[in-house]
Amino acid sequence: MKRTIQKLDEQTLTAINAEKALRKTNELFVLFEMGSQTTLLIKQHLEELGVYTEVVDPATFTAADVRALNPIGIILSGGPDSVTGDRISFDRNIFCTGVPTLGICLGFQMWAQALGATVERAPKAEHGPHTLKIIDGTSLLLQRVGNSEIVIQNHHDRILPHSLIFNSASTENSPMAVGERGHLFGVQFHPEVSHTTCGRQIFENFCFRICEAKDRFQAKSAAEEKIRELSKQIDGKTVLILLSGGSDSSVAAYLSIRAASPTTKLIFVYLKGFDRQGDEENVRQFFGSLPNTELRIVDATQEFLEALHGKLDGEGRRDAFREVYQRVVEREIVSSGADLVEQGTLHTDEVESSIGLAFAPTAFIKGHHNPLIPWSIPEITPLNDQVKDTARKIGYEIGVPKELLTRQPFPGPGTSLRIFGNITRERRDKQQALEVILDEELRKWEGFATIWQSGAILTNCEHTCQSGDGSGKGDMVEWFAVHSVNGFTAGPVNIPFEIHVRIAVRMQNEVEGVGSVGYRFSSKPKSTIEPM
Repeated sequence: MKRTIQKLDEQTLTAINAEKALRKTNELFVLFEMGSQTTLLIKQHLEELGVYTEVVDPATFTAADVRALNPIGIILSGGPDSVTGDRISFDRNIFCTGVPTLGICLGFQMWAQALGATVERAPKAEHGPHTLKIIDGTSLLLQRVGNSEIVIQNHHDRILPHSLIFNSASTENSPMAVGERGHLFGVQFHPEVSHTTCGRQIFENFCFRICEAKDRFQAKSAAEEKIRELSKQIDGKTVLILLSGGSDSSVAAYLSIRAASPTTKLIFVYLKGFDRQGDEENVRQFFGSLPNTELRIVDATQEFLEALHGKLDGEGRRDAFREVYQRVVEREIVSSGADLVEQGTLHTDEVESSIGLAFAPTAFIKGHHNPLIPWSIPEITPLNDQVKDTARKIGYEIGVPKELLTRQPFPGPGTSLRIFGNITRERRDKQQALEVILDEELRKWEGFATIWQSGAILTNCEHTCQSGDGSGKGDMVEWFAVHSVNGFTAGPVNIPFEIHVRIAVRMQNEVEGVGSVGYRFSSKPKSTIEPM
């Protein structure tokens, strides 16, 4: 479960010592959460390596607290702020404790500036994949890291070379991408994200070569822990479980199915309106006839269309979608007499909505439709400490059908964001027809399993068309297909040329008013997966 230590009191120390005793270790790593979108990924990497890690609040956790905990390693995450500003709260005396420290992006810039290095806004930003060029491979941090590794960067500041910092590697716009000084180590890229090819090796080197950790502990079964916790929460209760047809809500639902007692009643609710082809069928198939449960299919199409009418920007549409979502679900809460409402909300949903990090400034990326809605009854979110890939691992562990786990992420209001201009029923139907063609053609490709998310975007731009001997105007359509692991980073999928042609021909011939079809090649970062 998520926990960030904000105060090192006797109770916290007792809990930490109990965990050490369980693990039969005195080794501890401290992770400072500096507001990064991907801090949880860092902790998950460390858990996979088997080292004990506690996440702490940089605004309140001091050098004295570090000495009291006596960790063998410290990690500083990245964050949205710049060291040239004044919003960062952090006790820089921590850099003087002598504990081996790994700074990631902002974390590296913080200790580099503390040593006197110049951190400045670079003429060119670095967002997305870049090539790491090794200058000197003797650094312990770079052992078994090859030259020309692909690393993901997401920053506009750079560290200039400094006489006190040993410069081990660079990228195109970062003259110092890996540096060290005594017990201080830093990287300007993000080793925690899946698209950084040497990320796991960086963490392995830091933990076991630099910090000389000796003890590895097998991580507990997240599924077993969650089922035990859920069984206490839902015993004898009526639980309204919101389903989307995607993997996250399905995993959450199956956890509750496993946790339910004979006196627990589960009511599944599925909202129609901006769903995808196949989602309703999957929900009916896998949740329609389970014992001591009920499935409700609610058609909210008209309410969604009315709320979205005239909303042209992304956040306006997300707000409108969320309002309808809440209103419709509240009606179901009342009619069912439910005691609890459950959602498959992920950590990703919360952190991109800038939720859960009150002590560290975080960037608002986009407002998801599901986090922290003020429901009239208590809410349970068993997956809000997980990301997409770890939630799926839990699903496989507890026997969620593969058909549900391999579904592309449910876009939520993202379906409406794929329609530029005013949303009408006609344009919604048109966009859905485009997605049916896209899905059918991509599924014929042997590499379909490499696609994490795909979609068709009906733009509000027009393209001159020739039809027979006449001419006219038609909509420009953009489609995308990305590979990812957890949605924090993503890259375009290399689709064979003949598939591009088939998709374009079918869309232009089978969907009225399509003028041209194009493919989006952008990565995340800098782009997001959905267009708005």
